[in-house]
Amino acid sequence: MNGERLMSRSSAWFVAALASAVFATPRLACAQAGAEPSWPQKFEIRQGENRGFAFVVTQPGAITVTVESKSGPVVVSLSGPVAQPISQTGSGTFKITHNETAAEVQHSAIWLITLSPVNGGKAAAMKASPIVAQGTISVQHPPGDVHVAQAEAQRRFVARPVAAPTMTVSMVSPKQAEYMKQLTAKQAGEKQALMGRIHQTPPMAMSAPRPVPTTATMSANAQATKKSGSHGNQSSGGSSSAPATPPHIDSLSVARGQPGDPVLVYGSGFGAAQGQSKVHLIVAPGKDVTAARFDFWSDNQILMYVPFVDSTLAFNGELYFANTSAKSNLTSFHYDPLLQYVVLDLKKENVVQAAGGFVHVQGPNTCRYTDTGPYEPGQCVDHSVSPNTAFNWTNNDDEFFPYMKLKNSWVTDSVDFRGTPASAGGAFLAEQRQGTDSPYAKVHWWLNPFGEIWYTLTITIRGPSGVPYQ
Repeated sequence: MNGERLMSRSSAWFVAALASAVFATPRLACAQAGAEPSWPQKFEIRQGENRGFAFVVTQPGAITVTVESKSGPVVVSLSGPVAQPISQTGSGTFKITHNETAAEVQHSAIWLITLSPVNGGKAAAMKASPIVAQGTISVQHPPGDVHVAQAEAQRRFVARPVAAPTMTVSMVSPKQAEYMKQLTAKQAGEKQALMGRIHQTPPMAMSAPRPVPTTATMSANAQATKKSGSHGNQSSGGSSSAPATPPHIDSLSVARGQPGDPVLVYGSGFGAAQGQSKVHLIVAPGKDVTAARFDFWSDNQILMYVPFVDSTLAFNGELYFANTSAKSNLTSFHYDPLLQYVVLDLKKENVVQAAGGFVHVQGPNTCRYTDTGPYEPGQCVDHSVSPNTAFNWTNNDDEFFPYMKLKNSWVTDSVDFRGTPASAGGAFLAEQRQGTDSPYAKVHWWLNPFGEIWYTLTITIRGPSGVPYQ
């Protein structure tokens, strides 16, 4: 349905453009609104662009295109009702001539001239480059009939396929699934490696000397025993029970991790059975969480997993054990939150330039098809001619998120741009700020006469799961 509306709007634009056009002969002294320009015309070409002109012919006769390039060679292409574009490269003054036949007149009424720099018109840099070619162009041709051209333009738009909407697209990036897949594989490999180190002596570099119990320590343990209701070695129930040994951490297999990461802990006093002491992680100021998943437990080694904590930033925290007798020493452990990937909605903040024509920012999965298939995923930006720009060339910049600043450690992960280079115009990504707290992106575009161009843009940001980015 969205595709049909888009196609219908596009057809209407072209019909209106051609209906309002006044087709002039090459001897027209000045251009009128929506009319073929008067000749000669000046042109300037910036690197990354091409430059277009249009005229209409509905009677057989000679067509002559005269180009005067004042700053180096250019590629001139004449396309229309011919099997292949007629192209020529030259500098200074040169001409392209063609004798249009009656059969060609019946095939098409619209002719396009495209001028490109010799490098093919591709952008060599992310930012728009200086002018690389300039000069004048003049066209002599037989007259044209507006009604014939109007019908032809409408047929072209009806025949152009449109990608139908598939489903409501979440702004969660497809990168989220790939990230979780890679994380799961990494954690499985780390677990296998750590399982092979169980019962082995920890590396010397990771070991720390165990403090010798002092009189104060023994006194504190005695006080803890007394408060628990014991009298010497005799429990309140009359059975013999020695006080629990205070746990102690010697070293960790890793000094940082994120939810699901395995950690092998070396030390003593953990308890012979799982649960005789608890493993605590301080992951944020005032936020103390308990690990609940283990694959191995002994009095001096455990294989634990970092617990999942949502809505938490990265934090230089600490890990410790606690049993009914005492707490262990604190050991530094940097908590890394799970990452979340989000695709920003381009409609939220943009400065999209119409420049006298029509522009639409489409939703995801409503992008048009091209010769090589649909540009997915992403949102489409569609620039089209209007009645006042049907014969004119225009260019401008579209800017997205010029003011937004990401917070809470969110950054721009990637900016995926896909353009539609063609004689109708084109676009390229002129600026982006990947790896920063700005999702800003600028797209430079240009539109040739009777043209319509569109591109897709996907801006993906990443940050700690559950934490807002605004």
